[in-house]
Amino acid sequence: MKTTENKTLSFFSKGFTKVPNEILGKIYSEQPCARMYGFLYLCLLYHASFRDRDAIINAQTVPCRRGEWVTSYRIIEQKTNISRSCLRELLETLVEDGLISIRRFARFTVITIIGYDGWFKIPASSTPAPAGPPSPLRQGEVFIPVYTRLMEN
Repeated sequence: MKTTENKTLSFFSKGFTKVPNEILGKIYSEQPCARMYGFLYLCLLYHASFRDRDAIINAQTVPCRRGEWVTSYRIIEQKTNISRSCLRELLETLVEDGLISIRRFARFTVITIIGYDGWFKIPASSTPAPAGPPSPLRQGEVFIPVYTRLMEN
């Protein structure tokens, strides 16, 4: 029993990614273009930096802010198996839809997820919020534990 719980904790300790339902709908769409759109956005979410750091691409150190991915078209093409011409169109569509912004440089591209900080908040402190006051018992309400009720029958 303990090993199963440890495996589960290990599995979930790697973190989570929030994916909008609209994107999940596109991933499971019947239309190939919509599937690629959803899959590309999911790839961008997965690779977006969750904290400010320095990224190394093509032997260059580039500052990367939270919600950005410093990459190249070649890397995205390899990770998604989407052709470069289709990739360019999909990225332009994502920009038009207001989901990402793109800054192109000579040897790399910076893709920013718009609204990343709005729905990927990091808690300010690790201490949980204090619990509120307990709710008052209603008049005449008596709590009987389930195991006691089962023993009576």
